[in-house]
Order: sequence, then structure tokens, then C-alpha cells
Amino acid sequence: MKTRKELNLEYWGRVHDMCKGTELECSEWRCVELDDELLCCHPGFEGNPDKYRLAVCIVEDKPVFVGNVLYNNNDTIVAMNEYFRGEKQYSVFKIYYDTCRPSQEITWKKPTKKQTFSIECSGKNMGIVISDIPCPVRTINSDIPCPVRTINKGNWYEYETEEDKDTAIQAIKQILDAAEKANEGE
Repeated sequence: MKTRKELNLEYWGRVHDMCKGTELECSEWRCVELDDELLCCHPGFEGNPDKYRLAVCIVEDKPVFVGNVLYNNNDTIVAMNEYFRGEKQYSVFKIYYDTCRPSQEITWKKPTKKQTFSIECSGKNMGIVISDIPCPVRTINSDIPCPVRTINKGNWYEYETEEDKDTAIQAIKQILDAAEKANEGE
């Protein structure tokens, strides 16, 4: 249990320092919760100190409180207490804060499994199977900042990465080359 004085010292010290250089600078109160609600101005820490929670770190310009769920390299991360260090246990990566900030690899965005598909082509003089072709993605209202696009007869196909686009194009080229060779062999 922290006292009002300890909360003030931590808020005006650690929390303000933590917010420097982020979108939370000059609105540090957004790193304080009272009864699980964010504040709208600097706290006075009146009343029961146990009802206040201070953010433990900032990720993507958002405050992280103990118990928040974040993600890193397809692992679930849970902010646990006031010491920052990594600890992987039972496939849950737990973060703690203290002397350093979380790495850039930590995000609020839940990872999604990349969708792929396979194509099997068979016919006279031809048999080919191509698997793990990346699916195009829909980017309307998506979190993909800048989709990679390719066009085919007026249709846009968007991919998350340049590598996904190249893999898909190479797979289609491989199918057409195999079909062309099969056609020549007739």
C-alpha cells in the first residue's frame, strides 16, 4: 500500500519521466487510473491510495497498467508488476518494468496467423503442387500501414509485405511456366 506522498512522488517523478518524448507528454494523467478509470487531469491522490494505479510503462504511446495484455513475437505478454524484465512461463511472456522500457517488438496488436493457400494443377504432361502461397489481404479499415499491391487486369491484390507479394507472383509464374512446358510437350 502506497501513501499519498509516495503516489505524488512517483507520479511527478517516474511517470512524468516515462512520458517524455511520447504522445502522453503534457497529459501524464492518462497514466493514472482511479477505480479502473483513466483520469482527465493531474491527480491530487485524495482518498484511498489503494484505488489509484500508475502505468508501469508506455507502449505505442499508450499507458500500460499491471494486467494489460500485450503481444511480442506471437507470444502473449501480461504486464505484471513494477519490475521490468522478461520471463517466459507456460507460453505467456510476462513483462515487468523498472530500469528500461519494453522493446519495440512489444505491441498492443494481437498477432494473426498468416493465411496461405495451395494450388494443385494436373493435366496431360503436367503435375504440379504449390503450397504456402500467401493470401492477399483486405486493407480497408486494417492495421496494415502501407499495403504492397500488385495488379492483374484491373484487379488490385494487396499483401502485407513485399516478400508475400513476390512469393505469390513467383507461384503463379511457376504454374504458368509448367502449363506452357506441358503444352509444348504435346
